[in-house]
Amino acid sequence: MTHLSPRFVPIKMSTEALLFDIFALGAFYWFLFAGEPFLSKSTEEVLQVKPWLHRVLINIPVSVVLGWHYLRRKLWNQDLTPLSKLISFLFSFPKCLLWFSFLTFTVTLTLSAWIRHDAFHSSFDLAIFVQAIWNTLHGKFLYSSIKGGICLLADHFSPILTLLAAPYALWPDPKCLLFLQALAVSSCVFPLYELAKKQLHDEGVALLFVLAFVLYLPVRNAVRFDFHVEVMAMPVLLWAFLNLTQKRFARTSFFLGLSLLSKENSALATFAIGCYAAFTMKHR
Repeated sequence: MTHLSPRFVPIKMSTEALLFDIFALGAFYWFLFAGEPFLSKSTEEVLQVKPWLHRVLINIPVSVVLGWHYLRRKLWNQDLTPLSKLISFLFSFPKCLLWFSFLTFTVTLTLSAWIRHDAFHSSFDLAIFVQAIWNTLHGKFLYSSIKGGICLLADHFSPILTLLAAPYALWPDPKCLLFLQALAVSSCVFPLYELAKKQLHDEGVALLFVLAFVLYLPVRNAVRFDFHVEVMAMPVLLWAFLNLTQKRFARTSFFLGLSLLSKENSALATFAIGCYAAFTMKHR
């Protein structure tokens, strides 16, 4: 049977491909915003009581797209749709997509945090950290009158706050801390990409891990829940684990040391990485 050029593809095929692309874009929009633009107030109230039902509703369109794509390619032997071809083309430039993900994630998280702050939705904790850093710059080391007139080290072990005093001195605004937190979380895409590429030997699949991280709701919630210094440990721990897999033990120890400066509960993650090095990699 003679193969036809793309311009002679039957109208039924092109219509089906167009419908697939439209549905795929709609499913992505639905997933990205958790269906919020389409839900009524009464429906949202029900979903708040039953969050598992919300998760099911979010994932149904995505599952349909994946199943539809599998049927088209594996069973019906259909060619890629224009959207699929575009995605395949973009994935041929993994480093560009990686930096695009980083910049987009940074801007999105930063703007959402700033808008929330301007709308007076910042929490009590942001005030504690801002005051302590401001007092450090003015001669009172991590002093907090909000916490009862104590040094914050008497509450949680977070000496990394003193390192944040330097950028805060250049930009003395609570938005500075919100930006630094968004920047730190977004920078996780770089060690995560390198880890996935090292283990799976596929840059495209590594990018999927990056996109999954960017879209992962608990990650976005960690930033949405105002400023907390332990969030700054996320990229540090990933860089520590990456260097461990590369057998760069001095750098691993350096990053683990930085993570321990964020908050005392980082010690548990540090201990787990140490166990991995000792018992899995046999480098005690």
